[in-house]
Amino acid sequence: VQTLPLYKIKDIKKKVAENIRSRMVWHAQKLFAPEGVRMEIDTREVHSLFPIQFENGDRYGNIDERWRIEFDPVALWNHLEQTYGGDAGKELAWRQAAAIIISAFDMKHEKEIVIVAGRTVLTKRVYTRAGFRGGREIGSCDDELNKLFNALKAFAEWAGLEEFGWGARRQMGVWTYSTSVSSRETINLGNGCDYVTFYSEFKFRFSKEVTEHLQLFVGQFGTPAEED
Repeated sequence: VQTLPLYKIKDIKKKVAENIRSRMVWHAQKLFAPEGVRMEIDTREVHSLFPIQFENGDRYGNIDERWRIEFDPVALWNHLEQTYGGDAGKELAWRQAAAIIISAFDMKHEKEIVIVAGRTVLTKRVYTRAGFRGGREIGSCDDELNKLFNALKAFAEWAGLEEFGWGARRQMGVWTYSTSVSSRETINLGNGCDYVTFYSEFKFRFSKEVTEHLQLFVGQFGTPAEED
């Protein structure tokens, strides 16, 4: 029977512990977020608070049979539950969604509100490039667009706008890198909302009903949480 060197056993144990830690964070993000809404936990903070360490030796030397891993999954889960359980995880999800919407539509800067035919128009800047077969293609803004539609879906869940939520969900993953873009194409989002594609920007047109909900959502969750 082949026996692995102790340093290899140590590496295996470290990888197993790291995988357990990652899976616990992933599960907490699903469990403590509102149903169907994305919530991201700061993994850097988790890694800092719950590092994978060993009591004895280093990676290549001074290793004896007494070393053991210093990682307590029970303590990690207690931390995740206390930090993100109850309403905390839900509020974090709403705040993250609001932050994405504010950034995408550049709401931090005071601008004149554009209303056309009774609908509020918000602009998302996009980057397109010349396609290999002519026309224009989505460039490096694909991740921003996917995050925006995910955030709009989360907002719709909060507001109870089922049709708009489905419309936003259908757009998630549509604008991948190198996807062809047509100028002045109108895409329906439901609840009287749509967006029009241009080569340098996408113009989102929100109905009065959705605009009122969006103002409430951004007003409530778009500001930093008050500290005790």
